[in-house]
Amino acid sequence: MRRGWWRRNGVAVAVITVSVPGLIWLLGGVILTERLANEPAVTLVDAGDSTQLAGYRFTLTASDTFDPRDPEGETRPVGAELVAAILSVEPIAGEAQEDASCTATLTAPGPERLRRTWERLGSPGDYLYRLADDTKSACVLDGTAFEYELVFLAPTGTYDVASIDLTLDGERTIHRLQLEQ
Repeated sequence: MRRGWWRRNGVAVAVITVSVPGLIWLLGGVILTERLANEPAVTLVDAGDSTQLAGYRFTLTASDTFDPRDPEGETRPVGAELVAAILSVEPIAGEAQEDASCTATLTAPGPERLRRTWERLGSPGDYLYRLADDTKSACVLDGTAFEYELVFLAPTGTYDVASIDLTLDGERTIHRLQLEQ
């Protein structure tokens, strides 16, 4: 009786034994391919070097950390520091797009190839940081040169491993500018 069962079902068992691992392998490949296709391209830019974006040359000219303390010595918040950076933005003759904008975030390595990100502070004055008079705090590309000043509130020690990710709004390429050490 057992021999009859194998004779009737042997082909089905063999098909299942081969097709289930094959299907798992195929689905894993599709998921991995989709994940890789959705990751944006990253251009690494060393400290002091420039990168081009939308017909503009972006150069990190200064970066540093600041302890957000008020005159009485009270720290707000505990375990955080201000990370500030200034980018020089210059239009390239004949290439500069107008009516474009860009976004900058502070990023640092995180667990499992992920990156931690911090958005630019909208009002750094809340932490007693004053923007320079001749800088802009928004990246609006209108064909003119300007200094773009960025301020982030991040955990203490982030500066040593952080970089600034710069993207043109609506595009997927990230220009990762290394901070000065």
